[in-house]
Amino acid sequence: MSSKQVRTCRACAATFEAFPSRTRYKGAEAAIYCSRACASAGRKDATHARFWSRVDRSGPVVSAALGQCWTWTGQLRANGYGRASYYGHCTGAHRVAWQLTHGPLMSSDVVVCHRCDNPSCVRPDHLFIGSSGDNVRDMVAKGRARVPHGEDSPKAKLTVAEVRSIRSRLSAGASRAALAGQHGVTITTIHRIARNEAWRRA
Repeated sequence: MSSKQVRTCRACAATFEAFPSRTRYKGAEAAIYCSRACASAGRKDATHARFWSRVDRSGPVVSAALGQCWTWTGQLRANGYGRASYYGHCTGAHRVAWQLTHGPLMSSDVVVCHRCDNPSCVRPDHLFIGSSGDNVRDMVAKGRARVPHGEDSPKAKLTVAEVRSIRSRLSAGASRAALAGQHGVTITTIHRIARNEAWRRA
């Protein structure tokens, strides 16, 4: 039977004894950490080190108040947001940055927003949490939200040309019910077009 070996805990630097076979049966951490608490702390430190090693802290300067962005240099999504692993789960790099700094998010519905409007930024003080509604309001306040109008809207059933034709025919005395049936819309829609409550820009 092999004798125990004296080892130094990688987390707390305390010495402990372990059989060489302990690694084989309980994993590599059994030979480098003295306890489960130290193993947990060691994994946390490794997660922090691995994440922040992939961050470029010399990003663009947003403003005098915010300073430079910290750019995620790992994988990026098509929308410019970083992708990172957080304890085995793939998520947004900015969400990982928030959680490494402030602790776990209480719900997956919580949105991590950017003060700097730079999707690849993971600088903790450039981030704040809120709801989806908070995120939309922040976009509108900063003038970044474009609300589609008229025939640009995915819900539009009419074109500008059709709306102008409807108004012209209404002026000529056409039936609102007949116009609604011809264009596949409700009579209410025709009423709103007639009163200029809908399609004001047409």
